[in-house]
Amino acid sequence: MTAHPRCTMFDVILGTPEYLIERAMAIRADHLTYLAARETFGMDAQIAKTAEELSEASAAILRWRWSDRQSVSSRDQMAAELADAEIMLEQMRMIIPGHEIDFHRAEKLTRLKERLNEQAGK
Repeated sequence: MTAHPRCTMFDVILGTPEYLIERAMAIRADHLTYLAARETFGMDAQIAKTAEELSEASAAILRWRWSDRQSVSSRDQMAAELADAEIMLEQMRMIIPGHEIDFHRAEKLTRLKERLNEQAGK
């Protein structure tokens, strides 16, 4: 998403009307692109592509982890693969209703917070 020329970082953080309108329009445009991809390639192909992109992101993360972490090329590769994976995950939210994913996400975040609290208490 391209920031509105008049928007500052504070607009983004505070969610000013200009930023929120632009963000909503970008999300809508992305949604239409995801629908077009599903119509063009088919749901099964998009599910398979999601698995492929997640595998590539996983491999890129491991390559970055094993590198000296100063390598711009391995970090850039990881960022590119993560972007691909995010795009496909957004498409999966259209196949598996987002509220189902959000339910499990909330449970997992709760468990993470509990583990963090346990660690802080040690």
